[in-house]
Amino acid sequence: FVIMWVFGYGSLTWRPGFPYLQRVVGYISGYERRFWQNSLPCRGAPDKPGRVPLLVPSEDPNARVWGTAYEIPEDQEAPIRAQLDDRERLYTNRKYLSVYDNNHRIIVSSALVYIGHNAGYDMPLDALAQHIADCHGTRGSNADYLFKLAEFMRSEVPDETDEHLFALEAQVKYILEKRKNIKDTS
Repeated sequence: FVIMWVFGYGSLTWRPGFPYLQRVVGYISGYERRFWQNSLPCRGAPDKPGRVPLLVPSEDPNARVWGTAYEIPEDQEAPIRAQLDDRERLYTNRKYLSVYDNNHRIIVSSALVYIGHNAGYDMPLDALAQHIADCHGTRGSNADYLFKLAEFMRSEVPDETDEHLFALEAQVKYILEKRKNIKDTS
């Protein structure tokens, strides 16, 4: 029998929303995480969709995206897969990839990964940060999503970095702090 694993690199890292047998932190290779996937209604609104990460193929042979892999109980595979297919419905590109530990050893040989697709939502970092700072949805602010993912990286893999994630986090924090200071002085 085949054990089903799912790899998450966004909200699945802190909120899987399903039962699992085992959770491991690791990375997939050959991709980069970018906040280019529209999120509606969870982190945005119809007139201003929030942004959540998707995976883009990398030209860097050493590119890694850190996340969390979950082993799914065999008797729960079908309902969990249906739940994930609904939750990740915008991520129509799906693959099975190996997950590696920090010593570059395979810890999961085949995990389902919802990759998404870049439909032209990439933008300069400062514009993307402004967009994320402005968006709110049914699950909260888009900025909180970004901050939770950055916190996952710092707490679970403190010796690793994600330049896009951390640069975006710093820019959004700067925007929100600037807004707070303006509000406090008015």
